[in-house]
Amino acid sequence: MFKRNCVVKYVDSFGVEHAAKVEAESVFEAAIRGLYRLDSSFWTEEDVFDRMDVTVEVHEEPTTHTVRSRS
Repeated sequence: MFKRNCVVKYVDSFGVEHAAKVEAESVFEAAIRGLYRLDSSFWTEEDVFDRMDVTVEVHEEPTTHTVRSRS
């Protein structure tokens, strides 16, 4: 597998969204790396495991295909 660029986001208990850019091979790896990069003073283990949703956006380079039609 290869690493993809991802943005990991979560909203804290005050309604503030936090985000970090990471490279990861899976969504789960991205979530862990993103939470690690974000300042842990904004969240606790209780937030993460009990009530916090983590959003992972996977950003890939677009792939273009050109098909020639014949008349």
